[in-house]
Amino acid sequence: MSARPYVTSARLAWLADQLGPRDLAILRVVALIGVASGRQLERLHFAGLTSSSAARQRQRVLRRLTSLGLLARLERRVGGARAGSAGYVYALNVAGQRLMATQSPPPRAPPARSL
Repeated sequence: MSARPYVTSARLAWLADQLGPRDLAILRVVALIGVASGRQLERLHFAGLTSSSAARQRQRVLRRLTSLGLLARLERRVGGARAGSAGYVYALNVAGQRLMATQSPPPRAPPARSL
């Protein structure tokens, strides 16, 4: 297991420079709802592409966000062995949480509605 670098202010600034608008939108959604599957993120952020292109783009983007330490891929997979990366569930990693806290306004879940 490799050691993750500390999430310093300089590292957060560097990470923010690496992100495009879609990357930030993905991180905001995960910050807002807590966890999201690859398939859910694909439907939200890659909808304008053909299905095969959307799957490839999703894989590439989620792999990059995970390797940057912004997203954590949870151990449990949805849909079994053939679900691929669409079956993974993602949450914000420590760096992603810190980065989203610096965004203005920080993402917040809507208040629960009583029945």
